[in-house]
Amino acid sequence: MKKHDALCILGKGSQWKGLLEFEGSGTIDSFFEGDIRTRGLLTIGPNGKVAGSLQVGELEVYGKVEGDVQAERKVLLRDGATLTGNIDSPCLASEEGASFTGKLNMLSGKGSPRARRTMLVRPAPALPKEAERHLSDVAS
Repeated sequence: MKKHDALCILGKGSQWKGLLEFEGSGTIDSFFEGDIRTRGLLTIGPNGKVAGSLQVGELEVYGKVEGDVQAERKVLLRDGATLTGNIDSPCLASEEGASFTGKLNMLSGKGSPRARRTMLVRPAPALPKEAERHLSDVAS
């Protein structure tokens, strides 16, 4: 998880219920039940579990989200993330090992359909030297 200049942080072991609105970026690495609104980046940490609707500029998930998401710019699901709910965003990126269950509506900022999906994957492991030599012999 990258460190950002978060203005709002709910750390591991804390709990919050209700409406959370803030400017800038924020990180939740605990249990949160309710609605969250920010035009900045919201990061759900690996210990984070959010149940509620999210209206954000960007969303990066390492933990769990249960609820609908509206993101102005993008949603990024990291390895191990789980999102159950509908997503409205012009961009969805998902690493291998992330889980998404729901409907995806990809719209540009003006409401016109825009197909922009990204799958982030880990690079394949390097081949042993013997296999590389064999492949180069076969290719020539």
